[in-house]
Amino acid sequence: MNENSDKRQLPCSTIRLICSLGLTHMASIRRIARKAEVATNTVRKVLSRAADLGVKDPAVINAMNAHVLLEKFYPDLKPSLNAKPNTINRNSRFNPDFKEIGKVMLEKHQELKDVFDEYVSTAASYGALPFSKVYFYKRLQREIDELITADDFYFAQDFKYGEEVEIDFSGDPFKVITHNGVMTCNCCVVVWPASYYMYAEFVTSQSTAESCRVFGNAIRHWKNRAPLFCVCDNTKAWVTSHVGKDVVLNPAFEKYMASLGICIDAAPPYHPQA
Repeated sequence: MNENSDKRQLPCSTIRLICSLGLTHMASIRRIARKAEVATNTVRKVLSRAADLGVKDPAVINAMNAHVLLEKFYPDLKPSLNAKPNTINRNSRFNPDFKEIGKVMLEKHQELKDVFDEYVSTAASYGALPFSKVYFYKRLQREIDELITADDFYFAQDFKYGEEVEIDFSGDPFKVITHNGVMTCNCCVVVWPASYYMYAEFVTSQSTAESCRVFGNAIRHWKNRAPLFCVCDNTKAWVTSHVGKDVVLNPAFEKYMASLGICIDAAPPYHPQA
């Protein structure tokens, strides 16, 4: 996969989706292509590149940040990092101050889409063309990684950021007005620790089916960005029982998470906050 044009460069979410399905042999090439909305030949190239890298487990791909993932799959894509900020390059594209954009984005907790839209408007005001969205995200992610690395407090947690999510049900019920009248519901919440990213939905029961539905919607909401681990409590929807130190997971929940390439990390019994 040595495409010379960033127009042919796949988004990280698409690469992860293809690898999650292809490396686990869960679907045919044609089915993966339909799901990822790419050509079958593109699927073959992604899986071939993964094989060249010696990657057999999709969890390895899921654990890579965007910068590392794109460098692995597109080694020939060498962006010019020495260009002066707020200038127009020889291809009539506007080169912004990525470092300053990264600082503002972290301080104000801005969304990537909003940042890119603002960049496109700025490029137009200079009478220049913008970089592609994929290239812009890659350059910006490089600066953000360097900014985060420089601040020790970002690594106060004992896990890598973006590596795990936590899922739980709310303790208190809610009265929800529906087309069928007032129903008593709970809330199922999926959250990335040490971040502002959270997804929640009302559920009619604290069941495996309902929690899987919410989790799937959360992953789709985050544009197929799946974690490496899912930390859960000991409710019967997720954990059947504990035999000594061994956890017996709910088979349906375990199968669903395996389909996403996610490892379940159940809390120890009687220690739900562990």
